[in-house]
Amino acid sequence: ADMYSSIAQRIAAVCNSVSGGIGVFFPSYAVLEPTRNHLASQMERDATLRARRTVLVERPGLTNEEADGIMSTFKSGHGCILLAVQGGRFSEGEDFPGHAMDVSIVVGLPLSPPSPATYADYRQMETDRFDRHQAYMVLSLLPALRKAFQCAGRHVREPGKVGLVFFMDSRFAQQSVIDLMPQWLREDLVKAHFEPDSIASITRDFFSTARIR
Repeated sequence: ADMYSSIAQRIAAVCNSVSGGIGVFFPSYAVLEPTRNHLASQMERDATLRARRTVLVERPGLTNEEADGIMSTFKSGHGCILLAVQGGRFSEGEDFPGHAMDVSIVVGLPLSPPSPATYADYRQMETDRFDRHQAYMVLSLLPALRKAFQCAGRHVREPGKVGLVFFMDSRFAQQSVIDLMPQWLREDLVKAHFEPDSIASITRDFFSTARIR
């Protein structure tokens, strides 16, 4: 509960510091739902935040019609918050023009849970003379990072678009992961453990400078 509350506080800090839309991408529905509940509690206590933001949520088993409705609302509304899962239907193949999405928040790394099939794949790779680290890279880490980086780039799909990305997981600060990031993500990367007040300040300063440019 403390972790979900901490994540929600940081999401709320971003929401209070930028006027455009925000996409928050979780590793699973199991992380999305409790964080959503804590964010709802944050918004209930903050009347200004509650009045300014509409929260849209990706749920398991959405029909195409329901998904289209969520996307239509997100893109036509101003300052909506989209809570979605990495590797889900809103994390790939959707572009967000203008200020439909100004910030991407990537929460966690979507590593596949252990399963008999995964263990079998690991054993096969080790049989093929891959060591355990190489097997982990190919079967687990690289697919997870691909999903995370797809989410990070949802809002910067057109020339000149300015956007901010937050990675909320200490594993993204590991040099081995940074080395695998696309060049555009590495260029202005800042690593630190930021409290909500610092996140709010960073967000306001970033978009203030972006407007001046």
